Amino acid sequence: MTGDGTGSFGSRLRNAFTREPKCKNLPQKVLNMLPTDDDWADAPPSGVFSEDEDANGWAARSAALSPVQPAPRKHKKKKPGKPGAQPAAAPAANGGGGSNNSSSNGNDGNDGKPKPPPPPSPVASSTSPLQLSPSSNGVLSDSSGNARVGKCDGEVGLPMSPFPILPRFSARQAGERSTAPSRRAQELDRAISSDSLTIGCSRDEGLRKLCWAGIPAHLRSHCWQLLCFYLPAKLSRRPQDIATKRARYIGYIETYYSGARGADCGSEAAQILGYLEKDIHRTCQKVPLFCLQAIQKSLERMLFIWSIRHPATGYVQGMNDLMIPFIVAFLASFIPEGMLLGDNGKELETVVTDLGAFALLNVEADVFWCFSAFLHNIQDHFTEGQPGIQTKLVSLQELLEVTDPVLAAHLRAEEVSMIQFAYKWINCLLIREFPLPAVMRLWDVYMSEGDDYPNLHVYVCLALLLRFSEQIRKLEFCELIPFLLSPPTENFDYKDVSELVSHAYMLQQRYPNACR
Repeated sequence: MTGDGTGSFGSRLRNAFTREPKCKNLPQKVLNMLPTDDDWADAPPSGVFSEDEDANGWAARSAALSPVQPAPRKHKKKKPGKPGAQPAAAPAANGGGGSNNSSSNGNDGNDGKPKPPPPPSPVASSTSPLQLSPSSNGVLSDSSGNARVGKCDGEVGLPMSPFPILPRFSARQAGERSTAPSRRAQELDRAISSDSLTIGCSRDEGLRKLCWAGIPAHLRSHCWQLLCFYLPAKLSRRPQDIATKRARYIGYIETYYSGARGADCGSEAAQILGYLEKDIHRTCQKVPLFCLQAIQKSLERMLFIWSIRHPATGYVQGMNDLMIPFIVAFLASFIPEGMLLGDNGKELETVVTDLGAFALLNVEADVFWCFSAFLHNIQDHFTEGQPGIQTKLVSLQELLEVTDPVLAAHLRAEEVSMIQFAYKWINCLLIREFPLPAVMRLWDVYMSEGDDYPNLHVYVCLALLLRFSEQIRKLEFCELIPFLLSPPTENFDYKDVSELVSHAYMLQQRYPNACR
């Protein structure tokens, strides 16, 4: 319950929608998509963006990544029998279901008391500092700092693990809340570890349905790789597939990038590298992770290779922003997300350096392939004339005219058009408007949407406009443009994004053909 006595977040959100006149006639199937009290029972508190992270950014890996154990069975107390009643039959394991006559009391010699459940497993020491432990599959074993593709710990080629073995971190400090995996984390862990995994074709099926509600940080990399079809659903095929794709990306580096910095590189390559150098140094400069030279070099290689392999679009400003969530998600397999997005640049640089060039190259290959799959559905955002963005701006204007005609009229009166502020929202998928942890939550939904995420994004932009409708209507042109270019979303958290996405889903169900 909230402090104002108005009910839980889920119930307040459902009541808010059902009170709206336009939503009274919505089908029950649509209303069922709204979060309920149970959905938020284990949601993180304000300022926390993942169920397995605390305010400082991380939960204990030893607990979060441990195998899921079944809950201990509760023993019911025996009810006293009625006078003259026959004794209860013994279990079949006792030898065919005969009566238990081992003692005069009719029990097994324990005075009728049930055997207590075993004590919980011990947790790692909470006083030890945060330290990386070496991986056993060769991903973290390269201490020379040079990327290599040959033999690795006695094996030929890249590591065959479908997912790099995650380093173990120390438990939380004393007094913090329980480190047990959440219910959603357990379900996702079982799903991605199953050989009969169903990814699904829509948000209502298989893995997509589980991921739509949010993914814990330590499972996000694996889930996104499955949702992008970078990893196959069949468990036994994953090691060979990921090794093949990583090796192919290494070949692209040798083919396209290695000679690009030489004196004999063409004018086109030099021009692309010039654009990249300017944009990469401006990429997410508020986060120390993207100021590291190793990360900037990876961004340059990935974007250059993608540009050369896609001549119809080439490199366009904004693509560098779209790589940010993939880099954060995949590095979170090795480094706590709280540390990745923190402001301690020196400590982060040390940890990233300790990973080694070989591990970073594996992450780079994974990011490249998933980024390529994700961008496949919005390539018309970057072709000549950018028809994809223009179409979505028109759809957003039409939707605003229907859902909030007063706000639409105010924007017209102030001579503010959608392209003046919403162009950036659509081109960069709101990455520059939200804090990065909130972006990761939003992109969990986009990954779960599959090919339809560009359409849902228009409704998310509409929901963002409607959220600040009252404030926007009070502003004049000189204040309106700065407000829309930098909306007050710097403190958006897990629940704010979930509420925004729920509203966007309701709008999409109400006006399903606006973006077709």
